[in-house]
Amino acid sequence: MVTAVITLNIGLALLCLWAAWQLWRLGQTLRQLRWMLGDVARNTEAGLRGATDALVAGQQSTQRLRWRYRHANQQLRQLQRLLVWASWAEGWLRRSGPGDRTHSHRNH
Repeated sequence: MVTAVITLNIGLALLCLWAAWQLWRLGQTLRQLRWMLGDVARNTEAGLRGATDALVAGQQSTQRLRWRYRHANQQLRQLQRLLVWASWAEGWLRRSGPGDRTHSHRNH
């Protein structure tokens, strides 16, 4: 009977030792996982910080480009008005100006 109790106690002790060892390994794995996740979080944060900077720079470039586009459109409209006016002035000068000089020399 004593042998059975001692054998059972040794078996339980070995089972508890094995369970403790498994828990220790699980703790090691969880620590490694925590370290890896921390590293991933730091890298992600750094990447997102860089992406944020790039997005801000892109937005600023887009705003500048839109301003330049509006400015170029204004200049184009001014140039179109100037060309319309110049075309009108040229036609008016042709109609109201003196006759063809080559014809006036031939008549003399």
